Amino acid sequence: MFAKYMTYINVEIAAVELRRMKFAKRLKSLVCNFVFRLMLVLFLGPTSAATMTRRKSNAYQRIVPSDSDAESSSIPNKSSKSAENEAHAKLENLCIDPSPIATFDIDKCCDILDLFNIGDKRSTSRYISILPILSTTIRALAFTSEQKTFNLLEEIKQNIKDNNKQQPIPISYAQMVRREPQQVQMIPKQEKTIIIKPNNNIPPPTIEYKIRDVIKQSDQKVKINKMFSKKNCVIIKVPNIEQDPQSIIDKINNHEITKDNCKAYAAKMRDPTILVKNVPSDTDLDHINEEITDCNQELNGLKDEINYLFKLKYGDNTAKNMNVVLRVSPKVYNIITNQMQNKIYLNFQGCYVQTKIFVRQCQKCFEFNHKTTDCKNTVICKNCGQQKSNDHTCSEIKCCINCKNSIKHKDNTTHCPNTESCPIYKLQKDILNEQTQYSP
Repeated sequence: MFAKYMTYINVEIAAVELRRMKFAKRLKSLVCNFVFRLMLVLFLGPTSAATMTRRKSNAYQRIVPSDSDAESSSIPNKSSKSAENEAHAKLENLCIDPSPIATFDIDKCCDILDLFNIGDKRSTSRYISILPILSTTIRALAFTSEQKTFNLLEEIKQNIKDNNKQQPIPISYAQMVRREPQQVQMIPKQEKTIIIKPNNNIPPPTIEYKIRDVIKQSDQKVKINKMFSKKNCVIIKVPNIEQDPQSIIDKINNHEITKDNCKAYAAKMRDPTILVKNVPSDTDLDHINEEITDCNQELNGLKDEINYLFKLKYGDNTAKNMNVVLRVSPKVYNIITNQMQNKIYLNFQGCYVQTKIFVRQCQKCFEFNHKTTDCKNTVICKNCGQQKSNDHTCSEIKCCINCKNSIKHKDNTTHCPNTESCPIYKLQKDILNEQTQYSP
């Protein structure tokens, strides 16, 4: 069924394209002829222009082969005269009653346009009133053909969606009443980073050139995703599974070409951050790692791999629970997410765990990589993106200050700068996600 639809679409598109090319060719010929005659009238006058036009027509008639050698160019061409009379008759009828033009297809419209090229163009100028009607008809035909193609594509999309739609899996009553946390599916790390620092102020491009020579001379096959120079170092991206980065590091540090000129090492990955929800307010946050390991047998002996960062606002000071952010090692993260199903027990209460990525963004100017308390920039309104003063009145239209100042995203600013809707904010979050090691 899908192949049948695609064949029909290809045939329809080819037909429309052929008609368009045919119409464009005819229209180009008509316009060129009209411009030529107009220039003759402007520069030579009506009489001389008519004389030159007849000479050109007679010259064309002389080069056409004839069955009779005695035929003279001075004898009028009866067939062309009858064709001219027929063209005038058709154009005259359409001027009197232009309603049939609305029923023409593209080929018939082009045929009517060709009638203007037959005979003297000055005599056909009185039929110019037909041209707007022809133009409207051709536009309507093009729009109808485009609409048919669009409707057919929408029908194919809907058929594909209907075929791919699966029946919903029935949910039991126990699954409905059981409260399960929303698990965030993190993309596993697909590549690792190697950093090469030059010695003795050697330019990074020079180091990169030497590293390429070292890798080419190696007998071992090396897989590298990307290699590029930065201001102070050279970066190498290698596959996480298919290539051991340590072998490349040892090769660079021990080879005679590069061992005295640079130092290679693997970039340190970030530890995951998790959000523990509904932690009792009377919990001792300074020793929360000890309480977690004491209440959860799976985490025994791993208290040094659990670090408290901060707590999030959760209601007022009288709230019984709070949300706590922890940084854990990849080993602890793997145990909590896989073995414990994102749930830990703390202070006689079950607490759900959610993976979180916190972007370091100033809440004063909404730029990245510095704290609000250290910011020296102008205060910016989060909603409208304008400078925020004492008499500031925020407009109803949202405007992201970061996208507004960006060349790439300046046309997409109707959002706040600290939400997932902002492409710059999302990019910062994706970078942190790539720099985080989730597997031990």
